[in-house]
This record gives sequence, C-alpha cells and structure tokens, in this order.
Amino acid sequence: MKPRGLFFLALLLALAVAPAASQDQRRLMPGEITGFVQFSGPQGSMNSVIIYLEDDMGSVIQQITPQGTGRFEFRGLQRTRFRVSAKAPGYREYVTTVDLTLMPRANVILALHPEKTADERKPTGATGPALVAAESFQIPPEARAEFDSGQKAAQEGKTEEAIRAYRRAVEIYPQYCEAYEGLGTLYMDQQKWSEAEENLKRCIEINGQYASAHAALGALYNRTGRPDEAIPSLERSLELNPNAWQAHFELAQALLAKGKAQEAEPHARRAREMEPKQPLTHLVLGNVLLRKNDLAGAKQEYQSFLEVSPNSPLAGQVREKMAQMEKQAVQPAAARTQASPVPRNAQREFTEGKKSLEQGQLDPALAHFRKATEIYPEFVEAHHMRGTVLLDQQDYPGAEEAFRRCLEINSNFAPSYTGLGTLYNSQRKPAEAAPLLEKAAELDPSAWQAHFELAQTRLALRQPKEAEAHAQRAHDLDPKNPLVHVLLGNVFLVEKKLPSARQEFQHYVELDPNGPLAPQLNAKIKEIDSALAGPASPPN
Repeated sequence: MKPRGLFFLALLLALAVAPAASQDQRRLMPGEITGFVQFSGPQGSMNSVIIYLEDDMGSVIQQITPQGTGRFEFRGLQRTRFRVSAKAPGYREYVTTVDLTLMPRANVILALHPEKTADERKPTGATGPALVAAESFQIPPEARAEFDSGQKAAQEGKTEEAIRAYRRAVEIYPQYCEAYEGLGTLYMDQQKWSEAEENLKRCIEINGQYASAHAALGALYNRTGRPDEAIPSLERSLELNPNAWQAHFELAQALLAKGKAQEAEPHARRAREMEPKQPLTHLVLGNVLLRKNDLAGAKQEYQSFLEVSPNSPLAGQVREKMAQMEKQAVQPAAARTQASPVPRNAQREFTEGKKSLEQGQLDPALAHFRKATEIYPEFVEAHHMRGTVLLDQQDYPGAEEAFRRCLEINSNFAPSYTGLGTLYNSQRKPAEAAPLLEKAAELDPSAWQAHFELAQTRLALRQPKEAEAHAQRAHDLDPKNPLVHVLLGNVFLVEKKLPSARQEFQHYVELDPNGPLAPQLNAKIKEIDSALAGPASPPN
C-alpha cells in the first residue's frame, strides 16, 4: 500500500513546532562500546594487542587486551564522545572516534595493518593471494599520507574532508584498496548508495581477497533492499574470513528476506555464538526461528535480547511480540491464514484482480476481489485487497468493512491493521490509528508501511521522539522510497534538527527531482539554509 501523497503534502505544509528530546534524558542509560580487532595480512597474536579508550582530551580512561577471538568491550560509559585505538608491535596504530551522545551502544572494527615493507613480507616463490597481500606494502608514501589524513578526518567527523583525502590517495596510487573501501564506507554513511557501491567494487577488483569489502558490499545490498545481490557477496566474505560475525549476521538477514529461514538459521546462530553480548544477534535469530514457527526457540532468543539490552529502543516491541506469541500458543487456530485450502476458482479471481490492479484498473480489480470472496468467504487476502482498492478510491466505509472482515477471519493479519491505520490517518484520526498501527508493527516489524504510517500518527499526536524512531525504521527498510526521506525530514524539522532535516529533504529531491513535493522541499531547503546562516540558528 502506497502512502497518500495529498495527505502527506498537507502534513508537510502544516508542521507544528514541538520541543526536542532533552540530551539529559538520553544520557540516563550507560553507554557501551564493543567490537573486534582484525589483522590485515598475516594473523598476529591478540595477546600483543592493547586497546585504549580515551576521552576527547586524549586522556586514557581504560586499556585492555582483547579476547582470543579479537572481541573487546567497554561498558558503563558516559554518553559522550570517545577515542578508541588499537596498538600491536609491528602494526600501525588504528584509531577511531565513537559518539555515544545519541545512541547508547556502538560496535567498531579495529583493523591493524603491518608496518613491514614488501621485501620483508614477500615469501620466496609466493603466488596468488600472498602476492596480492604484498601489494599493500608498495603504497607510495604520499598516498599513505593522504590515506592517514582521511582516516584522521573521518575519526573527527569531517566526512567531506576525509572523502577528499581518500580521493587524492587513489589518484596518487590507483590500486589503493583500503582507500576505496574508506570511500565506500563514508558514502554508505551518507546514504549515497551508488557512489558507495562503485568504490567498494573497485576495492574488490584490486584485491578480491579483501573480506571486509565483500561484507560491506553485502551490507549495502541489504540496506538497499537487494538480498539477491547481498547473498553472494556475504558468502564470499565468509569464505575469506569465516570468523567475521558481522558477515554471518548480514547473511542471515539477507536469506531471511528471501524467505529462506532454514538457510538463515546456521548463520544467525554463528553470529550469536561469536557475539552473544550483541543484542541484535539474538533478535535476528529469534526472527529466523519465528519464521520457522519455532515459538519456544524464538521466545528464548527474544528473552536473551531483553536480558542483554533491557532498555533498547526495540525492547518494547520485543516484549509485545512475546506477549503475542503467548496468545498464539493458547489459540493456535487464530494464527492460521486460512482455515482450509482456497478453491481454485476463487484463487483464479484473486490472481486476475492483482493483474488488473497492477495495470491501474481499479474497478475490474475490485470486481475480481469481490467475486473471490463470494466464492470463498474466508479468503483473507481477497478481503484485504478489496479494502486496499476501496481505500484508494476513498470509499472509507467500504474499506473499513473489508479490513475488519479480514481481521474477523484472522486477527493476526498485519497488513489489514496497517490498512485500517492508514484509513484513519487519511481521515485525520491519529488517536484511532495509533493502536492499529502499533499492532501491525508488532505482528510484522519489517513492514515499512506500518512504521511509515505510525510515524505520521505520532507526529500528528505531537510525539516527535516516538515519530523519529518509526520514521527511521521506515527509512532503513525502504531507503529508496522518496517519501520516507520527507517523513524523516518532517520529524527532524519538528525537533529543530535543521541540518538533519535539510539532508533528508535533499535526499528526496535527489531521488525524485520531478516529484510533486520537489518545489515545496526546495523552498524549505532554502528556508533552512537561511536559518542556519543566521546568528541564532538552532542546534542539531
């Protein structure tokens, strides 16, 4: 179901200002930084690695040695910025900056690269991958200097400066794989997916053995809704580095998106085994087991998620999901989509209705869906599609009747809760829409439409903090949909986060320059630019 353009435009033009969530509230939850140390080239000893946690002034707060797997963690931290670095004899120091101001948790990879020269590292008669690895020691000093400058700028949050430095590095040395990967990662952070993909692929062309680049490319494909392309990239990453939990995690998600829960399970379990204190590994395994109808196993993983991260932004949804699973265990019949197989003639009418709908022929589609429900009155999907067409035709009473009939048959059919919530949003009834959309998101947390509509509901109810969480989720699930960027920009605008709002509005214009909202958004961008240039520009 597509968001309604007119309703959305009205929302854009009628924004009300509400206070942003206070930083003091965000700082109540202690922060934590977890991650892994990885050696680029020959495997070093983790016992020789020292990891330093420093504050913004460079004072060392803690220093630790990673576990044998390379894993490390810092817990009970203040909600501020930190500098994390790793050192080991014979390897260049790796430094990164972590900002816990907005989110309480961060996960980082500390990549250590040898300091030795190519002649010292190149074995006699080496071929294949060993020669490829040796190329990394032939980097000209000028290119290395630009790369180091790029790393430093990235760590300081100076993204554009870092990008310029990495570009100069590859201009000096066009075979600089790490610099291309750095560019790809930064472009991913900016959601410039085509630029990120181009640079990550260039890195892989230079060095096909670079596991982290394959993993990053797979993650990019996941973020842009391309699981078919993500799967081979992530499988290749795991061939090169079977111990990268992130690659297992991403591959599990990609396989689950393709409906391959059986294949996703071993990767989700491997990620969980390697990183049991990372709450998302429990969540993805729980989702896999739920898809397999293993309610007991899913419940156990969701419970582990809550134990590891009881105050996570997702904790409420997980608790609601567990409560729903308890109801399903008591009333398993309610979870069935259909009480019996759909008759062939009803299925045929339903298929013809979908074809008509795809061709934009609403009246013929409606006739087919009605015929399907006449043949088989318990046909859940046909009732839902009948409601969808009637909603598009603004026949609100008819749409409501169809959606409610669907839910009478199957009270766990998430799309019809979304349909009802969308209907009430269209009628400016956010208080009635809210519980229906919450139910839809509970039943299917990966449905971007439910999060999209729920964000609009919360915004209409003057609840920008809750709206931001759902708008961000819709954005993550469907980043190429221009309207999710407008929605997220609206939320940021209400929260007075002007630079972030500007960035989202700009994303819409880039994705759909001739879209119906482009003129209004271009004007809004100019207003934001004027406000930011003034003496009293609001902080982001």
